[in-house]
Amino acid sequence: MPRQFSSLSELTGLRGGNLLFHIQKLLDSGMILQRHERGDYMITDKGFKILKSISDMYSVL
Repeated sequence: MPRQFSSLSELTGLRGGNLLFHIQKLLDSGMILQRHERGDYMITDKGFKILKSISDMYSVL
């Protein structure tokens, strides 16, 4: 499900530059993509697989 910057800010509690810093890291690593220059952010297959792996690890702890 695509999310806009404002929605991600609400979900994470991060604002402005702090959120942008983390979004840029996720973009650079290929875990998310931006649909348009000022558009929505979406998780990639790579990002989903990594998130699923982390979730699976925590479920066995």
